[in-house]
Amino acid sequence: MTRIFLFIMSSLLFWSCSTSKEIQQAATADDISVAWVLNENNYKGEFNYSNSLIIKNTSSSAVLSTGWEIYFSQLPKKIIEAPTNVSLTHINGDFYRIAPTDSTPILQPGDSIIINYVCNDWVIKKIDAPCGFYIVLNGEAKTIANISIGELVSDKQTKRFSGDVMPVTTPESRFEAFATLKEIEKKDLPPIVPTPNSFKWGDGIFVLSKNTTIKAVAELKQEQDYLIKTIAKEFPTKSVTTENSIISLQLNTKLSKDEYTLNITNSTVAIVGGSNSGVFYGIQSLIALIPTNAIRNTNETIEIPSISIKDKPRFGYRGMHLDVGRNFQSKASVLKLLDYMAFYKLNSFHFHLTDDEGWRIEIPTLPELTEIGAFRGHTLTEKDHLMPAYGSGPDRNKSTGSGFYSKADYIEILKYAKERHIEIIPEFDLPGHARAAIKAMDVRYDRFMAQGKKEEAEKYLLRDLDDKSEYRSVQLYNDNVLCVCRPSVYTFIETVVNDLVSIYKEAGHPLNTIHIGADEVPNGVWEKSPICDEFKKGNGLKSKADLTYYFLKQYNTILKKNNLKMGGWEEIGMIEGETAGSHVVNKAMASQNTQPYVWNNVWGWGMEDFAYKLANTGYKVVLSNATNLYFDLAYNKDPNENGYYWAGFCDARKTYEFTPMDIFKSAYEDRMGNKLDDTLWTNKTRLTKEGAKNILGIQGQLWSETVRTPQDLEYYLFPKLIGLAERAWAEQPAWATIENKEERLLQLDNAWIIFANQLGQIELQRANKLFGGVNYRVAKGEKNGDVNYEFPGYKK
Repeated sequence: MTRIFLFIMSSLLFWSCSTSKEIQQAATADDISVAWVLNENNYKGEFNYSNSLIIKNTSSSAVLSTGWEIYFSQLPKKIIEAPTNVSLTHINGDFYRIAPTDSTPILQPGDSIIINYVCNDWVIKKIDAPCGFYIVLNGEAKTIANISIGELVSDKQTKRFSGDVMPVTTPESRFEAFATLKEIEKKDLPPIVPTPNSFKWGDGIFVLSKNTTIKAVAELKQEQDYLIKTIAKEFPTKSVTTENSIISLQLNTKLSKDEYTLNITNSTVAIVGGSNSGVFYGIQSLIALIPTNAIRNTNETIEIPSISIKDKPRFGYRGMHLDVGRNFQSKASVLKLLDYMAFYKLNSFHFHLTDDEGWRIEIPTLPELTEIGAFRGHTLTEKDHLMPAYGSGPDRNKSTGSGFYSKADYIEILKYAKERHIEIIPEFDLPGHARAAIKAMDVRYDRFMAQGKKEEAEKYLLRDLDDKSEYRSVQLYNDNVLCVCRPSVYTFIETVVNDLVSIYKEAGHPLNTIHIGADEVPNGVWEKSPICDEFKKGNGLKSKADLTYYFLKQYNTILKKNNLKMGGWEEIGMIEGETAGSHVVNKAMASQNTQPYVWNNVWGWGMEDFAYKLANTGYKVVLSNATNLYFDLAYNKDPNENGYYWAGFCDARKTYEFTPMDIFKSAYEDRMGNKLDDTLWTNKTRLTKEGAKNILGIQGQLWSETVRTPQDLEYYLFPKLIGLAERAWAEQPAWATIENKEERLLQLDNAWIIFANQLGQIELQRANKLFGGVNYRVAKGEKNGDVNYEFPGYKK
C-alpha cells in the first residue's frame, strides 16, 4: 500500500455504522463527491492493478439509503477482484454500475466509503481514471460534478511492471533534453514544410497587395478562386501604388500529376503544375512563404522573398484518419482540419464514421441509424439512444458522444475537400465494431414487428435473434458483431453503399474507395448461431476464418457493382493464426482490388513485417503504423499528459523519424523503454523491389476515445501532423539510408534539430493564426527557475 493511499485512507471517514430505517434521505448529484485513487500496478505480482473509488457525503443530511445507482465509464477492463461493500457490475464495453447491497449502510454527513477493486492490465495516466459519473434516483439521471483524481507519483503508480524501464517525464528531464537543441537562424532553415525537392533563393522581393493580379488559364479557375479567397481572408492588404505584380497559374503536362514549380521574382509569381493538384500545391508553398506576422493582420503590403522551387511528392497517398465514432467532432472542426491538411499537402482524409459507440452520417433510407445510433445517454433499453461510453454521461443532448452529419453537412464537407484536392474515404467498420448499427436496426425491427410487418422488420436486421455465442471484443462488448450469415446484412450494406454513392454524386466528389474496417472481430462469434450453423452446413464452411472470408467477398461484390475499391485494416489481407504474430497473408484477396491499411507493427508483438508481406504479395498497402503514426498515443509518460500508450508513446519526433520503406530503422526502443537490438529483425520480411512499388503511402490516425473537445483534437494532431506531412511528401532523407544505427542516430539528431527549429520559429507561429489558429502542443522544460521549449526559437 503506497504512502499516498495511506494518507487518503487515514484522512477520510468511513461509512457510518448506522442502519436506521427512519433515515430515508435520497442523494442528489450535488450531495456527493467521487474521488479515484490508483493504489498500485503489478498487484500481487500479476498484470493487474488495484484502485479505489471514494464516495463522500458532502451534504448536511444522510444520503444514499436505498434505490440509488451510480454509473460511470472507465477503460474497458475486466474486474478481477470485486468490492465487498457495494455491487460493482460491468454492463458492457467501458460502462459500469455501482449499486447498494442489502448490507450497505446509510452515508451520514461528512462520511465516505472506499470501494476497492482490482482490474486486469495497468494504468499510468490520469486520463485512465473512471469518468462520466452520474447518479440515478427514481429513474432520474444527473451528472455528478464533484470529481477528483488522485496524483500519480510513486513507482507503483507509474511503473507498469518490472520490465517497464521508461522514466516518467518531468519538467527537469524535459529541460535537460531541450537544452541539447541549438537554435538556428531562420535564414538558414529550409523555406517551407514539407521540405521541397530543390530550391534556390533569389535576390529580390515580390510585393503582394490589393493591386496584385492573379491570372490563370480557364482550367484552373477553381485554384484561382481558392487563392483569391485565401489571400482576402488570411492575408488582407490595402490598395497601394506599386509597380505591376502578377501571380500566374499555369499547367504543364510534362510534369507529373502533383508536381509543380514555383518561381518568385520582383514582379511575378509563376506557379506551374502537372495538373490542377500540382498547381494547388504550388499555391500552398506560396502561402507558406508569406511572413507569419502578415496573417490576419491588415498590412499595406506583404513582402515575399524571391525563390525558385521544384517539387513533387514522395508518395501518392498522403493521409490523415479521424475517428468520430467514439467521440463526435463538429463540421467546423472537420473543415478546419481539411484546411490544414491541404496546407501541408496531405490529400486523403480517411473518415471513420461508424463504430460501436456511434453512427455519424445520415443514410436517408435508414433514418434509425442516426436517430438511435448517433446519440448516447442514460438508458437501460437502448430503444431511444445508445448507452454512455468514454465518459459521455447521461444527457443525450449535451454529450460529446452525440452528434452526426446530416446529408447536407456531409455534402458541404465533400465539396470543401474537393476544392482542396482531398479525397474523402468513408469508413463503415464491419462486421465487428458494428454495435451502433446493430442497435439501430433492432429498433427498426421492433417498430415494424409492432405493426405486424415481419418481412419489412427483418429486411435490415443485423443479428441472429437466437444467437447464444459468447465473446468479448477488445473493448469488452459482447454484442457488436454482425451475423454474416444473414442475407439481410448484405441488403443493409448495399443500401448504405447506394445512398452513399448518391450523396457523393450530388456533391460532385469522386468516390473511389470505401473502407470497411473488418478489424478486431473477437473469437467466439457465430459459434452458437443457429443461422450460421445452417449456413455453414449448406456451404461447406467450418470456421470463423471461413465466415470472415465469405463476408469480405460478399461486401466486395457489392462494392464492385459500384466500381469501388475495398479498403480495410490489415485484417482484410490476413488469415488469423492461433498465436500472436502467427497470422499469414490471405493470397486469395490480393487480386480482388483491396487496399489494406496496416497498423499493428508494435515492436515485439510479432507482426512488425506484415505490411511488407502484404506488399510483396501484391496488395496495395497504406502504412498506418501504430508505433509512429497513431496520434492518440500520448506524447510521453507524464501522468498528466493525455493519451493512450498501448503501442508506446508518440510525439512529433516519433512521427518525423518514421522510415516507411524500412520500418526497422524506426525501431529504437519498445513500448516499455527497453532498447531494441537490430538482430531482432534478422528473420523479418523486407520489402522487395516489386513490393516497394505497392506501398501507396502513409497515413496518420487519430482515434477518439480520449478526444472529447475540439481543443483535444487539435492538441493531439499538432505538431504531429506536420511531421506526418514531411514524411509523406519530402524525399527520403539521407539519414534513413544509413545502416549503422549509431551513425544513423547522429545524423537523425542533426536533421531533427533543423526540423524542430522550423516548428518553433515558423510553423507553430503560423498555427497561432492561420485558419483561425489551433490548440497545438508545445512542451516546456523547467529547472532552477529557467525555462526552455522543445522547439528552438519558439516564443509563446
